[in-house]
Amino acid sequence: MTKILNLCFLFAVSGAQAFGVAPIQGYEVGSHKITDYADIDLPVSCAQPSCQLKAHIANGRFRIDGKVEKLQMLHRSGSKVSPQQVAREYTASLTKVGGKLLNRESGENGAFVFKVPDGAGHVWVVLDDNFAGYHTLYLVTPQTRASTVSVQASELAASLRSDGLATLYINFDTGRSELKAAVEPTIDETVTLLKQQPTLRVSVEGHTDNQGDAAANRQLSLDRARAIVAALEARGIAKGRLAAKGHGQDAPIADNRKEDGRAKNRRVELVQLT
Repeated sequence: MTKILNLCFLFAVSGAQAFGVAPIQGYEVGSHKITDYADIDLPVSCAQPSCQLKAHIANGRFRIDGKVEKLQMLHRSGSKVSPQQVAREYTASLTKVGGKLLNRESGENGAFVFKVPDGAGHVWVVLDDNFAGYHTLYLVTPQTRASTVSVQASELAASLRSDGLATLYINFDTGRSELKAAVEPTIDETVTLLKQQPTLRVSVEGHTDNQGDAAANRQLSLDRARAIVAALEARGIAKGRLAAKGHGQDAPIADNRKEDGRAKNRRVELVQLT
């Protein structure tokens, strides 16, 4: 049996986590990166009644976001270690600190997902075996994406005049379309714009990054656009002045290979209708 040599969690008083993991015997750390905010989107198997991830699954994929620490463990020995065996070793160590494996049926069908308490909440630990001599650990501390960037009605008007569209960056939870309280200033400024220009008609058009299923992303972007339209109507904007459209991942404006590019692609545009 392989054995985890050392596994420890160090929790800062502020609630931010430093997470130290020593590789399984025969492995070594190939890369280690911490990102203040990122999305994790991986295939998982969650068909059994025992699976406790159903609330986080969409189209067979597990999607979460937050502060992400990513460790890639490279296989350096001649012996073959199955993903199930790797999972058993991490399960044993994480269980000792109160962690729980939530989808035991995974493995060749996708990532293993653990939930580990940290005193103030929990950390997601996602083990993805890549079947090429290495496996990857994602340690995700849930946190809110940077605040929604609010714009002034005058800025929206200027963009519409010059480009025929204005871009809103609105913070939605991963895979969800409900509007958060932080979006209120942006909605209010959009209402101001539309009231200042009573003949203006706009199409509210949602866009996503390329993470996940393309068809699901188109529906998600449409649902988000409709949520914004509903919020504008609730503030007195006539229904006939608004339309909703969802493009999903089909119209990126930045490089989806990088998180900052994906963040730019997750947007809503107000497109002027003639």
